Amino acid sequence: MTIADQRFQVLFALFIEYHLDPYTYHDLDDINDRYNLKIDQNILHSLLTEWEKIGVLKVSRSFGSMTSASVNRLEYGKLLEVIQERLSAKTITVFPDNKEVLSDARPPHYIPMLEGWKWLTFGEDAVADPDLTTDSSIWTGRYHVSEENIAKVQHAVRLIDQSIDKSDLSNLEKSNSKALIGAIDKLMEAPDPEWGLILKILSSPILANFAAIAALIVAVVKP
Repeated sequence: MTIADQRFQVLFALFIEYHLDPYTYHDLDDINDRYNLKIDQNILHSLLTEWEKIGVLKVSRSFGSMTSASVNRLEYGKLLEVIQERLSAKTITVFPDNKEVLSDARPPHYIPMLEGWKWLTFGEDAVADPDLTTDSSIWTGRYHVSEENIAKVQHAVRLIDQSIDKSDLSNLEKSNSKALIGAIDKLMEAPDPEWGLILKILSSPILANFAAIAALIVAVVKP
């Protein structure tokens, strides 16, 4: 594993921690242990320098080897861009309550995940790495959606897409929202759409501004 891989491991672990507790500085040694990073102590504390320089992390250093860090909330958009670029992902969403990460990208083998967490991958070319705990059972249950209701879902998806264009979201937020809507469009092209996954995508915090329209879809998609 390269130094760049290890540097990204630390960043991604802090990205997850931000969604669990956005207000706390996290001890780097504790991150190393809980995420089973196995990074040598001699280089561990130097891995934050690049992320600190570009402003995505805030770092606190004390005498001795103790270092703690937190995501810079004002630069969350830049952090998301860095992570998506590294993963070649159009979108990535963390569901801390469900202990899940949802993305259109496949996770590299070195991606750090807490025990019990799952990486959920969607997209026709995305296949989750077998070394990670992945799960598709959440969206493979049977749903009974009539042709009439499918038409309603398609209309609601178009409304969300139009609302994204008209919204005051940043370009990055619009791009992420569009990526999720695009994923729903692809899923609905299938003869038997994965409705459970469609509902999961609609529950993404990225689409929170369009929850009222998404509720129209949830109302007609029944298991």
